[in-house]
This record gives sequence, structure tokens and C-alpha cells, in this order.
Amino acid sequence: MININVDGAFCSDSQKVVVGIVARDSYGMVLGGMTRQVELPNMAESTEVYAFTQGIRLAVENGWSNVIIEGDAISVVNRLANRYKTIPRTTL
Repeated sequence: MININVDGAFCSDSQKVVVGIVARDSYGMVLGGMTRQVELPNMAESTEVYAFTQGIRLAVENGWSNVIIEGDAISVVNRLANRYKTIPRTTL
């Protein structure tokens, strides 16, 4: 089991958008991750969606099939959980 934690942050003062991702195995060992400053619309939810997308992409690119992706944006989590039981690779 691979656990991927994703998060996005938007600072309205500096107008900077940053996402962070970390993937860990079932023992808690870090398998990979990234941080990136990105150019997105100035909305917190857009930032979180981008973070989830990058987390999914990390799993697909590494061939991980038994994955849990976690984030703190409940609106994004609920939309993804209700829309897809499994996400087809062709949509990424």
C-alpha cells in the first residue's frame, strides 16, 4: 500500500501558489515527492485540485496500483470519491 499526501497553499498577500506531495510505503518510508510553485487561478480550491492531480500522476508514472491519496480539501475529496471508484489512466 502506498500513501500519497497532497496539499496546496495559496497566499493572497504574495499571490503565490505552491503544492506539495509526499509518497510513503506501508512502513512510512518516503518513496518520492515534490514541491512546486505553480501559476494557477487565485483560488484555494484550484490549488488543491492541482495537488490531487499531481498526486495521481505520481502514482500512475511509478506504476503504483494500490494507492491511497489523502488531502485536506474535503470538497475536492468528496467530488473525486463520488465521481470515480477507480480512475482510468486515460483521463490523466
